Amino acid sequence: MADLEALLSDPQHPGWGDPPLPEWVRVLRAPQRDAILAAVDAFGRGARHVVVSAPTGSGKTVIGECVRRALGGRGTYVCVDKGLQDQVLRDFPYAAVLKGRANYPTLDYPERHAPPERLSCDDCTAEPPGRPRCKWCSDTGGCPYRDRIVHQERARIPKWWFEAVVFGTEGL
Repeated sequence: MADLEALLSDPQHPGWGDPPLPEWVRVLRAPQRDAILAAVDAFGRGARHVVVSAPTGSGKTVIGECVRRALGGRGTYVCVDKGLQDQVLRDFPYAAVLKGRANYPTLDYPERHAPPERLSCDDCTAEPPGRPRCKWCSDTGGCPYRDRIVHQERARIPKWWFEAVVFGTEGL
């Protein structure tokens, strides 16, 4: 990767790798550059996780993506807002989202996912995990939630959604 300082001055520099950062990322503001440098430095000193706490609209997602690219590995981004999840997927189409099991319909009864029943993968009876079927899915191998886990694990930057904003070099 090209010199990080040079990359920070040009978010569209080819040294950021492929695919390029989204076209709307034309300039990294000084606080974003400072956060990227601080996070990369912390990881370089052995930190396993770095927390970025900043106001709404400050560019935490772009900061995390730049840190991930600077380190040359996979990353984990965590948040609570489903609207932000959808925004991240629009901005970074190579990312993957894994939501809670209640967000996925069952294999055999997808029509029952809507209110009032809200039947979902959260109602799975395949315990222990790996059991061949549950009450709601004829084959747990086709379970929408488990399929999403596999897709997420294969993504270039996996995305997990829980309750904070965290960037790390390995899964949490």
